[in-house]
Order: sequence, then C-alpha cells, then structure tokens
Amino acid sequence: YNINNYINVNDLVTDFISHYIVSSFQDLINTGIVKEYTVFNLNGNIFNRDNICELIDYFNNIVINVNNTLCLDSGSRRIDIVFSGYYDIYENNVIVNQQNFTQSMTICHLNNNWFIKNSIILFT
Repeated sequence: YNINNYINVNDLVTDFISHYIVSSFQDLINTGIVKEYTVFNLNGNIFNRDNICELIDYFNNIVINVNNTLCLDSGSRRIDIVFSGYYDIYENNVIVNQQNFTQSMTICHLNNNWFIKNSIILFT
C-alpha cells in the first residue's frame, strides 16, 4: 500500500512543515513526529536518542521562519523535503541573533502518521 498514491504530496508537506516550525521539540517527540530512532545532523553534530535532550534545549529559544520549500515523492511511504529560511534566536524574549539555514528531512508514513526519519540542518 503506497499512501503517496492517495495524497497530495505538496499539500501534505506544506501542512507538515507548518506544524513542525510552530511546535516545541518536546511536542514533536510527544506526538510521534520525532521517534526514538530519528537522527538529526545539526551542522555536523549528530543527535539521536542518546543525546536528543541537547537538541531540545537548543530549539527551546528558536523561532523558525521558512522562505522556500521543495519536496520529492520518494516512493512508498517516504517523502524527501528541503527547506530554507532563518532562525530567530531569543534570550529573555528578545531576538539576539538570526541564523540562515537549510534543512533537509526524510519523512515516512507508519500507522497513519508521518514522522521524521532523519534530518540535516546546515547553517548558511
């Protein structure tokens, strides 16, 4: 069963990214969008279930702004996504820095839910 044959991939990606950028990292874990086997590469630093708390702490003070998004239907139950924009980095509710980024991710479909299999975030 290839779910990708029954959905509008572009609409799904738009909704997925919209949810991803406004959710706290802890909410992404709680809702199953980030699984225990999800792997992130943040500018060369690997984060997985062993050190994901460090990534949660990092994203607690960031607001993600997306400028561009592209996606590719990668076959049965997988979609590759790349998007770029900038982070607003906050301290004490004040923006102290902005950082441009490009992020890619592979999302997968399992048991009626989409989750991030892996993601690479590159500061530009």
